[in-house]
Amino acid sequence: MEYCHCGSVASYVRKGNRLNEEELREIASCCLLGLNYLHKKNIIHRVSILTRIDGKDIKPDNLLISESGVIKVGDFGLAVQLEHACSNRNTVCGTSWYMGPEVYAGQCVLKSDVWSLGMSMIEIAEGRHPFAGMNSFQVAVIDLIDS
Repeated sequence: MEYCHCGSVASYVRKGNRLNEEELREIASCCLLGLNYLHKKNIIHRVSILTRIDGKDIKPDNLLISESGVIKVGDFGLAVQLEHACSNRNTVCGTSWYMGPEVYAGQCVLKSDVWSLGMSMIEIAEGRHPFAGMNSFQVAVIDLIDS
């Protein structure tokens, strides 16, 4: 992957930039194409070994803007390849705001990346994460109750 010197989607939004529906659709499309590529190879973006490490998941800070304006999913420091698409990892991983309910239940699967992207898109569209102001425990309780 080339160096994306234009920064992240998060930094773009933090500067007060608002995105219209067409721009949001393009961001989602680029990310979904990237996830589709990874998932066809049974690669999950975010997994850690027995520990929660912030920063290693799909979130606006890890969605990078290329010089041509294409969004690239970055930060593969904890990505792993699963044996097959139905495999899961029983580790807690990622930043709590972006972790799907199944991750709190000990099942980190390919669809966990899609949840993270969905939460990221809400944050990008609204300029604020839906769980803003909550700590990790509060988010975990909400996610576990909903699952």
